[in-house]
Amino acid sequence: MNPWFITTISLLVILLALGLRLPTWLKRARKQGEDDFLKFLLQNGFHQRVTDFEAMNAHAQQGGITFVGDSITQEFPLHEYFPKQLIYNRGIGGDTTVGLNTRLEPSIFALNPKLVVLQIGTNDFSVLKLEAEQTIINMTHIVSNIRKKLPTVPIVLISVYPVHEATLNLGQKPENYRSNARIRKINDGLSSIKGVTYVNVFNLLLDQQGQLNMKFSRDGLHLNAKGYEVVASAIKSYLNS
Repeated sequence: MNPWFITTISLLVILLALGLRLPTWLKRARKQGEDDFLKFLLQNGFHQRVTDFEAMNAHAQQGGITFVGDSITQEFPLHEYFPKQLIYNRGIGGDTTVGLNTRLEPSIFALNPKLVVLQIGTNDFSVLKLEAEQTIINMTHIVSNIRKKLPTVPIVLISVYPVHEATLNLGQKPENYRSNARIRKINDGLSSIKGVTYVNVFNLLLDQQGQLNMKFSRDGLHLNAKGYEVVASAIKSYLNS
């Protein structure tokens, strides 16, 4: 990830924690609202990652498997779980269905993959404030756009993962809440998209209370190694076929 982006985040955390006076440029950003500033930071990370993809693609081998998504994909240790596969990770932290649709060329098409694996949608709630119906529409458009360029390449569409609401939403504004009820609505729509193989891992990650099992997660949203092991087991056969 861009060192500038990491440094900016670290500085912000330190300043807020210590209650120090914010520099002028940060005050201006804060006046636009905390949500706008977060979007500003995510956008900078987004563009840097896309630029990195474009540079890395020049050295990539064609005909591999491409995983595309947000931070959940970006953090997936794919080469550890699938060491015999030619795999490229094109996840971007904070990305949304809107963002993904703008970067299909450097993230997918430039690699000419034999298989595409999609997993995205959870940030549509907190970043874009979208309802489930719009996320489903956006994903349908993404699949359609991939099909136009890669008509015969298989697409594996993984369900949006559950969250542990009490952990993840602690201290969050109500409009930023991620809820499993909303995620289920998204997954119901994703399961009906034509031209893909839909894989439901949502249920595999739940605890007895219907929440993301915290033994699979580090923060109520992102998975840990045990969680990724569950997902890897669920999709392994699709990657090998």
